[in-house]
Amino acid sequence: MVTVTKADLGRNVSWFIAEVLRNNLSDPNPSPRDGKDWIFKSQPTDPVTPQNTPRIIIDETDARFEQWDLGGSKYESRTITLEIWVFAMGNNAIAIRDSLADQIRQILFNEDSKDANGKSLKDMKLRLRRLTESVEDHYGAHPKIIRAKRLEAVFTYYGD
Repeated sequence: MVTVTKADLGRNVSWFIAEVLRNNLSDPNPSPRDGKDWIFKSQPTDPVTPQNTPRIIIDETDARFEQWDLGGSKYESRTITLEIWVFAMGNNAIAIRDSLADQIRQILFNEDSKDANGKSLKDMKLRLRRLTESVEDHYGAHPKIIRAKRLEAVFTYYGD
């Protein structure tokens, strides 16, 4: 079970988000895989191929911790930015990539989305503030086009 606290934000936010996505997304493969086999906390070492897609990679790209003293009242801001990559190849790759990106957006903006242990984003004091998407397809020799979408998710941690 992954928990998120002020002390381990940088280490655990991406793990918890991976667990939430594993619990809420279904593998569109004809032979569905377990979430841990296609949703990763960081880039695995094997290359992206038609046999191992779709694939979702989650990496922390930025952590900001700020503190202000406003008239004797302290205010802390904690934001974590994650890059979430969605890769697809083969038949219907664009539709699969876009459908998974849409589902990810809906899951992460819903504070009641939970991991397999029943812990929600709200329970972990995480709120998605902003999500941007960009198509980042990798073009090689046909049919080796990797359809990719990059989602940049900015979370605020509002716990103590």
